[in-house]
Amino acid sequence: MPRDARLHGWKAAGQRLAASYQDTRPSDDPSEGHSGDWWIAVYGEMARYVERQEVYGPAPGPPIRYEYGVSRDRFTFLKDARTLVTMSR
Repeated sequence: MPRDARLHGWKAAGQRLAASYQDTRPSDDPSEGHSGDWWIAVYGEMARYVERQEVYGPAPGPPIRYEYGVSRDRFTFLKDARTLVTMSR
């Protein structure tokens, strides 16, 4: 995950937490502000501390839903401000 990625939100499922980040490179179009790739870091509870489990990305857009079940993470993304994409691993 890029070092300049900014935290945009959290989603929780079960004992896991998915944090979404976007890198902060400037957009080619100044009216758009910043653009960049989306990344997700998933954290799980392990005993007394939180441990990062997985990093996914770049993602097709901001995650709007996170699910965890049967040892896999599942995300729904908003792509191009009009298309929903579901991915799992």
